[in-house]
Amino acid sequence: GSMSSCRSQAFHSFENAIDADPRNIEAWRRLIESAEYLYDRRERIRKLEAFVAEFPERAEALVAAAEAAGERGAFDKGVRFAHKAIALEPTNRSAHDLISRLTVGKARKKAREGKLDVARKLYLRAFDERPKCTQGQRLRASGEIAAFLSSISEDDRVDGMFDEVN
Repeated sequence: GSMSSCRSQAFHSFENAIDADPRNIEAWRRLIESAEYLYDRRERIRKLEAFVAEFPERAEALVAAAEAAGERGAFDKGVRFAHKAIALEPTNRSAHDLISRLTVGKARKKAREGKLDVARKLYLRAFDERPKCTQGQRLRASGEIAAFLSSISEDDRVDGMFDEVN
């Protein structure tokens, strides 16, 4: 309909703004925001990767690239991007949180492959990564780990096991 053609015109105007000035970070943000909305996740991931290629020196871009890597299951690559972001900006909370989330993602994948020892180690590491956990978060995390470990030992049907853990 006409609505979607308006949206794609907006998308192309952001692309044009970036062509005119590749360092226009606001245009990049809008472009990435609208990519998935207009096209699909793959298009958004492509734009994110172009974004980090243009701004390798910005933590924001590296965090975006880390997220994109995680979305396509490239967890190690995502962690590398997040570590680069932290090297530039040690207090970047989203980068620290992402490392935990990516590590949990990798743990889920290993568990689904039946590599339960690896999964367990990764899962524990994910909670070590969180720099300043409140006591409550720590308790919840150790509860999650305990549930995770007991579900592994009593039952090898691992699929879907992690769905509640975010």
